[in-house]
Amino acid sequence: SPTARGKDFVSGFNQGWISNKYGTQWNAGFEEKEFQRVMQLTREAGGNTLRLWLFEGQNSDALKWEDGKAVSLAPEFETNLRSVLRIAKQEKVRLNLTLLDGNMGGWKFKDQKTKNFWWDVLNENNRAREDFIKNIFIPLLKILSEPDFKDVASQLDLANEINAFTHRGNHLKFADEWTGANKMICDFYQAKSKVEGSERIEFTASVGWNHAADHVLQGHPWPECVDFFDFHVYNDGGEIAKCRQLVAYARQKGKPIQLGEFGQELGLTWDYLQSASARNFLSNAKKCGLNGALAWRLSEPEKNAYLSFEREGKLRPAYYEIKKILLGEENETCKKCSSKK
Repeated sequence: SPTARGKDFVSGFNQGWISNKYGTQWNAGFEEKEFQRVMQLTREAGGNTLRLWLFEGQNSDALKWEDGKAVSLAPEFETNLRSVLRIAKQEKVRLNLTLLDGNMGGWKFKDQKTKNFWWDVLNENNRAREDFIKNIFIPLLKILSEPDFKDVASQLDLANEINAFTHRGNHLKFADEWTGANKMICDFYQAKSKVEGSERIEFTASVGWNHAADHVLQGHPWPECVDFFDFHVYNDGGEIAKCRQLVAYARQKGKPIQLGEFGQELGLTWDYLQSASARNFLSNAKKCGLNGALAWRLSEPEKNAYLSFEREGKLRPAYYEIKKILLGEENETCKKCSSKK
């Protein structure tokens, strides 16, 4: 790969949105210190990558809206994004940046005009996708490709769990399911290839829900329109079903593949369960040959946030389990043990 990845195992955390500011983290709810804090926590755990979302939700204030349509990047977003990129560079943490959240397809829209706008972007109606690429995606890429931010944004995910937009019962979806999803992925991939400097940013569209592995093995997303594959898995034991098949498939296609999200399934805040699940996921990802694994979710303020690695201002034991693996402390301990024998 020509990017900043090199031979590094992509490791670290998902943050998604800071605090509970889904859809407002880049503008009205912007907190520079909180972005810096989660980057520092990532680095201190031995991670090299933090995943952040950009335009999450139905009407993110990172975008400028006119009559139910997103027409450009919000000026405040551009300023604040540059601040975050500078902090990431300073903290030596790479960013996986995710544009859209596929899960919004399952939510009712308060505003019909906004629903129509996103429907047109997904289904290529009324030049909406072309305009989105021209007025939002290309300007974003130009910022990320500025020489000052070289190798900071190492990965770009078109849509978190893009297959959520293929669910038939959703309010917002691709009318022709994966065929439509793949066409959209390819349109963005081709547009990206024309932006100078953006070749160092790896592009994908992540796949989630229960059948992520099957989707990838069935050729979704189309391999020719992504730089790497990214799939998400949640279970209590930390098993990665079909992991070796996925690695073999990705190698056949000449692409890296990573576990872009992992976490426990049971909705209970049990430290030992989170620790065991996280430890097993990360160990299994490395053993089976994946190119990376990012835990969900670093910091969440709600008391019952069972997936959060931080609770009420304190880091939970699972954070230190990940740190042990990433910094090789377990291996060092084992070496000392063996030397005593």
